[in-house]
Amino acid sequence: VLCCSQTTLASFLPLPSTLTHKMALPLRSSATLARSLFRPARSLVLPTINAVQQRHLRLSAPAQFKQVEGTAGLTHFKTERLVSMSLLGLVPAGIFFPGMAAIDYPLAIVLPYHTYVGVEAICKDYLPNGVKQVASFTNLIAHIAAVGGLLYFNATDVGITEGLRLFWQLK
Repeated sequence: VLCCSQTTLASFLPLPSTLTHKMALPLRSSATLARSLFRPARSLVLPTINAVQQRHLRLSAPAQFKQVEGTAGLTHFKTERLVSMSLLGLVPAGIFFPGMAAIDYPLAIVLPYHTYVGVEAICKDYLPNGVKQVASFTNLIAHIAAVGGLLYFNATDVGITEGLRLFWQLK
């Protein structure tokens, strides 16, 4: 009896699915094992097929792809890219020039929209159908409130970028 561990030659043998690596395999002798492992494969003789028969071997037609009608997905994709590219300019500009209204007001709209799109994608992809509608509505309300709060902060206080600069200076 030879135990099938990963270090033995028996681990390379095809085992039935009912056997595990801890079970033992009965082997007659090492010579029998060597003959069965290194025996040359039997050749398989296939009948020849002429050109007329080859045409009839196709089982199904090639896959056909449907043309997508409408551009709603394309518009959404372009909008996401536009928002991401605008953030690439607005965030560094807000760091180097804090307190400018020309940076604070676009940030007050673009940042919440960017997070809204991301959270909405998570809601659609990962939540079950019963919870999905409630989560999407809650996401919408929260981001509308965020836009309103940031616009109010810009109008009545120092603004987003100056407020963050002041916050970072706290000790």
